[in-house]
Amino acid sequence: MSKEIKIFLISLSVALAMLVSFQAGFYVGLWQEDVPQTDDPYLASIEEAWNNINVYYVENNDIDYELLSQYAIEGMLEYLDDNHSVYMDPEAYERTLKTLPAVTAVSE
Repeated sequence: MSKEIKIFLISLSVALAMLVSFQAGFYVGLWQEDVPQTDDPYLASIEEAWNNINVYYVENNDIDYELLSQYAIEGMLEYLDDNHSVYMDPEAYERTLKTLPAVTAVSE
């Protein structure tokens, strides 16, 4: 076998090995997204729904995941029907902190 053919076959083998390892990693990553990462069965169902949207929703590129998570939290709080339970996004929380007067603790 000539030297050029050996180099070609080695290069082809390396390229195929890289392709196979990339594909394997890709599919393992997809599989791991479908596996809930929590032991809490209630959180697992929320995580499963999130993963299904992430993997299977057709217009996936149009999803604003930050907004989706905020709506999910707001939906949970709405279910509680408690006027004292409120969710603020990080920006609203920072604005609220800036408008509140400083609170000092008095110890006896």
